[in-house]
Order: sequence, then C-alpha cells, then structure tokens
Amino acid sequence: MSLWKKISLGVVIVILLLLGSVAFLVGTTSGLHLVFKAADRWGARTGYWQGHRRLARSHLV
Repeated sequence: MSLWKKISLGVVIVILLLLGSVAFLVGTTSGLHLVFKAADRWGARTGYWQGHRRLARSHLV
C-alpha cells in the first residue's frame, strides 16, 4: 500500500470517528445529557429566563 493511501485511510478513519461521536452526542439521551451538563458547567449564566426577559425590557426603556 502506498503512502498516500495510508494517509487518506487515516484521514477517513478520523473523520468517521468524529462523525460517530457527534451522532452519539446528538442522537442519544445519554449523549444529550453529557452535552447539556458540559454546557451548564462551562457556560456562564446569570439567572433564569425570567431574569433575561426583565433585563431585555430594561434596555428598551
């Protein structure tokens, strides 16, 4: 097998692994739980939806 075939096979395998992991995270309940818990842990948020609506209204006045 030539070098460029080995490299292209490696690239295809990496792309398939990435697509499979994204499909797992989006397509399964446990994957979505992982995504939401990670977003909750990493994303800074201040308050809940009502607080955001109140804040948006205060900018209109």
